[in-house]
Amino acid sequence: MEPQPGSAGSPNLRFAVPRLKALLYKELRMAVHPVFYLFPFFSALMFLPGYAATIGVSYALLGVYGSFNMGRINKDLEFTALLPVSRKSQVFSKCFLAFFIEALHLAVFIPFAALYALHPGEDGPGIAPNSACAGFLLIALGLFNLIFLPVFFKTGYKIGLPMFFGALGYGAALGILETATALLPELKRVLDTFAPQALVFQLLALCAGLGFFAGTAWLSFRLSVKNFERVNL
Repeated sequence: MEPQPGSAGSPNLRFAVPRLKALLYKELRMAVHPVFYLFPFFSALMFLPGYAATIGVSYALLGVYGSFNMGRINKDLEFTALLPVSRKSQVFSKCFLAFFIEALHLAVFIPFAALYALHPGEDGPGIAPNSACAGFLLIALGLFNLIFLPVFFKTGYKIGLPMFFGALGYGAALGILETATALLPELKRVLDTFAPQALVFQLLALCAGLGFFAGTAWLSFRLSVKNFERVNL
C-alpha cells in the first residue's frame, strides 16, 4: 500500500523536513553575525539611572535588520532559490530567524527584569521592567513583524522602507501603550509597579502580548509567502 501524501512514510515529507532543518541551521549559523548575539545583553542597561527598560529589547530590530541585510548583500534568497526548496520554506526560514532574534532578546530581558525587581532603582522613563512591560514589547514586536516581513518579501531585497515602516509601527505601538499607562492613573497603578497585588493584571497584559505576537507571527508569515510567490528572482 502506497503512503498517503503528508503521512510519515511520504517521500515528500521525508525529504522536506531535513531540508527545512538545514535551512534553519543555515540561518542561525550563517545569516546572523556573531556580534548580534551580544545585543540581547543590552537589556542590562535598565540598571542605569534614567534609562528606559524597553531600550534593550529594541535592539532586536537592529539584529533583524542586520541579518536580513547581510542576506541581501550575499544574495541569499537568490542562491537558496537554486536549491530544491520551496518558496514557502524560504520564507519560513527567514521569518523564523526574525522571531528567534526577538525571542532571544526577550529571554535575556526576563532575568534582568527579575533582578531589577528585587532591587528597584531610580524610576526611569516608561513602564517598569515587569510582566506588563514584556507584554507591551511583545505587542510592539508583533506589529513590527506584521509590517516589516510582508513588505520585505514583496521584493526580497529592498530592506530600507520595510525597516523604516516596521520600526515606525514598533515605536508607535510602544509609545501609545506606555503613554496610556502614564496618563491613566488606574493603568499606572496596576501596570507600572512591582506591587505583588498588581501581578494578576500584569500577567493578563503579558498573556495579551503573547497572543498578539503569536497571531501576528502567523499572519505575517502567510502574507510574506503570498507576496514572495509573486517575486521573480
